[in-house]
Amino acid sequence: MKTPELKIIGLCMALMALGPMHAGAQAESARDADDVVPVYLVNSAFHTGFILEMRYVPDGLIPALKDLGPYQYADIGWGQEEYYQNPEFTVAKAARALFIPSTSVIRIEGFNVSVDDVVHWSDQGTRIDMDRASFIRLCVFIRDAFTRGEDGGPVIASKSAGGAVLFYKSNGTYHLFNTCNTWIALGLKRAGYPISPVGVYTAHELFRRARKFGVEMK
Repeated sequence: MKTPELKIIGLCMALMALGPMHAGAQAESARDADDVVPVYLVNSAFHTGFILEMRYVPDGLIPALKDLGPYQYADIGWGQEEYYQNPEFTVAKAARALFIPSTSVIRIEGFNVSVDDVVHWSDQGTRIDMDRASFIRLCVFIRDAFTRGEDGGPVIASKSAGGAVLFYKSNGTYHLFNTCNTWIALGLKRAGYPISPVGVYTAHELFRRARKFGVEMK
C-alpha cells in the first residue's frame, strides 16, 4: 500500500504532466480563434456587398483599400457602372442595367461604426467565419475584379461622401444573369464554399444559399 507521502508525490507528478497538455490545448484553442476571420454579407435595397475588417487584409493584397481613410471596415460591392454610381431609381435606367450588358464598377465604402449597427440598418445580413486561407482566396478574387491602369493599379471612376465611398473600374460585364448577387456568390465559391453562382440573381436567393454555411444576423 502506498504511503500518504507517495500518494501526494504521485498526484503532483500527474498534475505536472497535465499542466503542459492543458496549456497546449489552450494555445491550440487560441490559434484556432486567431485563424477565424469574420466576413459579413449585407444587402440594402439595390446594394449587396462583402464587409471586411481592414486589420485582417494583408497589406497591399487589395491595393484599392489604400485609397480609403483609416477606417475599421470596408464594404465592397460590384454593380452596373452608371446605375451604381447614380442610384436614383427610374424604370428606364433599371431596364438598361438589367437587359443591356454593360460595364461595371466596384464600390468601396469605409466606416467605423459596428457591423451590428450596419446590419440593423440593412435589409439582410449574414456572418461567415472563414479560415485564413479562405479569406485570402476571397481577397484575391476581389483584387482580380479591378481593372488595372497603366501603372498597374486600380482605376478610380468616382468618389463621393467626402472620399468615404470610392468607385473603381471593373473587369466584369453586368446584366440580368450576372448581378451584384451573382458576383458575391462567385466570390464565396472562389473562397472555397459550397455555393453555385448559377441562378443567384437576387439577394433573396443569395442569402438563402449562404445560410447553409453562414450565421443569419437579420
